[in-house]
Amino acid sequence: MTSVGVKIDNLVTRQSGPYCFKIQGELHHLTGALLPHSDQTIYAQIYILDTAEQLNVRRLNDRNLDLVVMDNLQTMLLDSYPYIGHYCHAYELIREKLVEEISIRLHVNLQQDQRTYNLLTAEEIAVIIPEEGVHHVLLFPKRENGWHPRIPICGAQLREQGKNTRQRDREEWACSQVVSDRCYYVYCLHVRDGSQPPLFYGGKLFQQFVVDAWANCEQRRLNWARTHQHTLRSKLYQGLQDAAVHDRHDGEDVGPLGHKLILPSSYVGSPRFITQLFQDAMTISRYFLKPDLFLTMTANPKWPEILCSLFPGQTATNCPDIVSWVFEQKNKALLKLIDNGFFGTVTNFI
Repeated sequence: MTSVGVKIDNLVTRQSGPYCFKIQGELHHLTGALLPHSDQTIYAQIYILDTAEQLNVRRLNDRNLDLVVMDNLQTMLLDSYPYIGHYCHAYELIREKLVEEISIRLHVNLQQDQRTYNLLTAEEIAVIIPEEGVHHVLLFPKRENGWHPRIPICGAQLREQGKNTRQRDREEWACSQVVSDRCYYVYCLHVRDGSQPPLFYGGKLFQQFVVDAWANCEQRRLNWARTHQHTLRSKLYQGLQDAAVHDRHDGEDVGPLGHKLILPSSYVGSPRFITQLFQDAMTISRYFLKPDLFLTMTANPKWPEILCSLFPGQTATNCPDIVSWVFEQKNKALLKLIDNGFFGTVTNFI
């Protein structure tokens, strides 16, 4: 019922070879108008039509559709997807009462963090819908609840999970009483015994879900850095104080310098993160002299570990989580082999 609002990099998605979904910009989703502005009915507006007309409109919008498959999907959604009833009810209210103007009143809760939950200052209205099923209808046909900041962590679950998890995850769970967005998406992507959810059979749509999940986690980390600049002691990095002192002597305008947000070196991909890795590499090379081996490693979608992990009908191209997991395990095995002296005594490696 909503669409991706970011810029999709078509130079990557439309290239030959394995499909890759890539986006640019801040992630958000768009929901169109409930009532059509022209004779063409699109997106969520189709749900307010009767069953036969819905199928006909979808056929007109895409001539390559398989009508039998689309009819089965449409019947499944009408029977199990609750938001369709909400859309139809809203449409009936607007049509019967002939509502021309709808006002939205925003209420601020003073008990919440005003840096995050402050009132809007722009002229745009955002609809916040936490359920994943609104964004990926076919992957969550029963409107499974998505992540929200108040999912509690049970003590028994915490103790059980702490036995076989990484130290980073155990520390995150130990210091929080709620489930983080990253842990929630890890839970969604974990394969369990028994019948599997439609998510793992989504193909290219599964890649979009994974990208959405990653972008959500990254945006929350960026938002934390933006609202906790005092914790990061950003004033020590900005240099605005020195520029202000310089301005008093040389008459230079510091207005264009603005306010700079600082990303710490712990944020993967930030300039300070890259600079720290570069300085570590140069320090090691200066102390141990130039390296003797320069190795690169690529993934092979035909690895037996990948093929045996696929469900019937799946391909390695549409399962980047499995490919990444197998590659990471083989990468660790290669590093362990080198560290054990396969090429000789190892003094250090980058």
